[in-house]
This record gives sequence, C-alpha cells and structure tokens, in this order.
Amino acid sequence: MEKPYPSVEFETEITKGGVIVLPRQIAAQFELAQHITVRLTMGRVSQSLRKRNVTENEVESIATMQLEQRDQVLRFLNAEGGLAKKAPFYKRVLERKKQKL
Repeated sequence: MEKPYPSVEFETEITKGGVIVLPRQIAAQFELAQHITVRLTMGRVSQSLRKRNVTENEVESIATMQLEQRDQVLRFLNAEGGLAKKAPFYKRVLERKKQKL
C-alpha cells in the first residue's frame, strides 16, 4: 500500500526577523529536527479558489503551459468561477449541452 505524498500547502507571512511560522496542526504532521523542503511563492490564492481546491501547483502548471504570468492565471480562474455562477450564462451552457446530445 502506498503512503500519501507528505506535502502540504498553506499561507503565512514572513516576520521582520525572517521567521516563517508554521501553523501548529501542520507542524504536528512532521517530526522535529526532520529535514524538509520549503517552496515560497509571492502572493496568495484566494479563498474562493481554495474552496474549489485550486493549489499553487495547479496555478504554476497552467502558467507554464499557457506561458502566462501567475496573476493572469489567477484572474482567469476567478473569472471562470464567476461565469459559472451567473444564472443566464449557466442556463445557456446547459441548453447548448442538451442541443449537442
């Protein structure tokens, strides 16, 4: 049986002293004095995208594939969610899907 990949993504700030604080529940997942790899990315993924399970890895993957800047990818993903919530737009999409079937 495979073990889950031991990786977690979270947002935090760097203090004036250059310290990165790990939330307790995340720190508890790792052994003390264990070597880890840290990856830093400027900015943050919005709560609305987090609720849709968008991760920084996905944003990077899309940016690389589309040759776009990170902020452009985030704007696109936010707009995509906005369109899906608009009732008239959503109804037209459903109608077109039914017509194609």
